[in-house]
Amino acid sequence: MKRKIIELSTICLSILLILPNGCRNTNSNDQPSAEPDIFIAGYTRNSADIAVPCFWKNGTRTDLSVSDTAKNGSASGIYVDGTDIYVSGNSINSSGVLVPCLWKNGVRTELSTISAAKGGQALAIFVHKETVYMAGSAWNDANVNIPCYWRDGERTELSVLTPGMGGFASAVFVTLTGDLYIAGSTSDGSHVPVPCYWHDGVRTDLSKLDPTGMDWVWSIQVEWENVYVAGDVRSAANVPRPCYWKNGVRTELPVIDPDGWAEGYSIFVSYGDVYVAGHCMRFSHKYVPCYWKNGERTELSVFDGNQHGYAYSITGYGSDIYTAGETTTSYQVRVPCYWRNGGRTNLSVLADKDGAAYSIFTQSR
Repeated sequence: MKRKIIELSTICLSILLILPNGCRNTNSNDQPSAEPDIFIAGYTRNSADIAVPCFWKNGTRTDLSVSDTAKNGSASGIYVDGTDIYVSGNSINSSGVLVPCLWKNGVRTELSTISAAKGGQALAIFVHKETVYMAGSAWNDANVNIPCYWRDGERTELSVLTPGMGGFASAVFVTLTGDLYIAGSTSDGSHVPVPCYWHDGVRTDLSKLDPTGMDWVWSIQVEWENVYVAGDVRSAANVPRPCYWKNGVRTELPVIDPDGWAEGYSIFVSYGDVYVAGHCMRFSHKYVPCYWKNGERTELSVFDGNQHGYAYSITGYGSDIYTAGETTTSYQVRVPCYWRNGGRTNLSVLADKDGAAYSIFTQSR
């Protein structure tokens, strides 16, 4: 199971992220050389062991409200427009239903779903000309997860490959001209997920490594009319391989252990250079956070060299590359963090508990 899924049995949230929202938000490299403001969305856990959605601005954490303080919540994506901070995420209500949410400057709005008894999830966010787009899914009364997006709170369901089968939308991107791109997956008749993206509602299915593979996509960006989507595909042996598609053509990325799991979560493209964040398994069965630039892998530091690390989101500012994720201590405590050009900064948490960073966004000061 993917690390970006926060299981209902543990945190009781199905983030399916990354994401990310992978970098759910991408910024141009046309930025001044001054230090940017760094915004990161994720979660931390309080003394009662409840997951609390939050975001960090330049390392200072802001905890966000939830539907029920006795239930778990998490933030999945972040976007900053001027002085307004938009966060996507999810919260469990008092009935135990997962509710998709938008926080604008800390004020929570719960999003519509197909069935109030079934709920839904918001996995990514993008703001274009003060219009807020969010990608995710909602369950119907038949317990089928339907991919959808919200535009200023109004939900639109997306087409699926097989009638009666579901899927989810995991990433959203809007071009300067207002074209809407959403990445996600939809299931075939055998419940096998097929990676895809929707352009203004029209779905394009992406190539698979193996017809039976459980393939996922988590991030999308458009540059110069080229469509880039990042995720992973699985071999016949059910081993995931990180990859990205450019205009439907898939490129698989090099890994450390050919037999070990490796996954891609987020994509950032700048002037044709393609960056993908994810992680690879070492021969010691430890995950190593990393990113690939044009297919060349760079490994990122971890809290303890004998423990795991995961990279979920990537973006750029000027000539600097920022990656967000988590690393674990020797006691298996998850530490939210971000890396700037490989240098790691750990983020604050509640009550010395764990947390994770799922989405990163930079903005000029």
